Amino acid sequence: MLSDSNGSPFLYQLSIACLLIANICFYTLSTVLVYLTLCAAGLVAPVLLWVREQRRARQGFRITGAFVWLSVIYVLFVTYGVCFLRHGDFNLDMIVLAFVSNAILLIDLRGVLKAGSLSSLATPIAGVVFVCIGYVVVLGALGVQVFDKGRLGAGLSGNVNSVGVAMGIMSLLLTYFFMSERTRLTFFALVCAVLFGLLTGSKKAFIFFVFSAIIIVLMSRRPISMAIRVSVVGVILCVAVLAFPPLYNAMGHRIVEMLSQLFGIGGQYSFSTESRLGMIEEGFRIYWDFPFFGGGEKYFAAKSEWGYDYSHCNYIEVLCNFGLFGFLCFYLPLFRNFIIALSNPGIKRAHRVLCACLLGASLVSQWTMVVYSETCVMFLPLLISFVLTEKVKRNWFC
Repeated sequence: MLSDSNGSPFLYQLSIACLLIANICFYTLSTVLVYLTLCAAGLVAPVLLWVREQRRARQGFRITGAFVWLSVIYVLFVTYGVCFLRHGDFNLDMIVLAFVSNAILLIDLRGVLKAGSLSSLATPIAGVVFVCIGYVVVLGALGVQVFDKGRLGAGLSGNVNSVGVAMGIMSLLLTYFFMSERTRLTFFALVCAVLFGLLTGSKKAFIFFVFSAIIIVLMSRRPISMAIRVSVVGVILCVAVLAFPPLYNAMGHRIVEMLSQLFGIGGQYSFSTESRLGMIEEGFRIYWDFPFFGGGEKYFAAKSEWGYDYSHCNYIEVLCNFGLFGFLCFYLPLFRNFIIALSNPGIKRAHRVLCACLLGASLVSQWTMVVYSETCVMFLPLLISFVLTEKVKRNWFC
């Protein structure tokens, strides 16, 4: 469903696409004007639509659990960042913009689902993938460096790992859409997202690929047969990653080094794996300095001996900086959503599968990345889980 008589669903979809494209491609110093323009385009329409719907419904502002969660955690981030900064700088502008973007994204998701079906998100998500790939092609044609040590995604927002995780999130959503609708558009976009994610060399993207495979199995009419086929395709994909030079240079050698570091196979060394394991171990010790309310924003960075500005682990970062209080504020609602997705029969089974896999992939990946200070792209799986579980008795999910 792309539009209705007043075009509202289309505007919500367009807003989602603008926000995601802005935060995947243009959150850089050289493209900040494009970033702000896209964000503004994504912010204005849904706010006006929401205000109009509130007037038509003649009801007051209804606060949802997702909005309360966003408000609480961002008030916590701002308070600690302004009053209890322990290391480096605190980017207040970025945090405020991230909160506003997440709030608008929440309005968009609820608006799309209320107006139609979940699969109406397939077109904007596919569009995001195609625009990102097109932008990389244009950058390459203009002579801008798009590879960083063989890994695709340089020149986009953040680093190649951020781009890889974004493509992982897109691929998981597109997998669900393809299993629901079986359209050529979603299949082609899914293939492009997976290839793009592999070429970024992000091991975190692999986590989302694994959960995408779980969605395929669980949404199949013959799950056992599908599991066998998915396993075969997975083996072929792993062989391709190890045998095809561009994929090996981007992803394959990093996986080999990680496995060697973890299990002592092959005798190769991975500083990335060693440092992350070391920071997690160190972080649990630092946490006990101020276990209840944390040591302040970037307290881990102030105390760590590894020399990084963050721990590369969201659980450690939240525990060290905000303590048990901040950890419960951030994670308790997410664990609630995960339990509802697994057990509540009031939600359509396909949506329960999507919610559980989105949250599962995000929660697993957060052992290897810091999410709370990231852009709205990393919050997308979390916000979808709130929207799918906030009103299990409402007939939105048709």
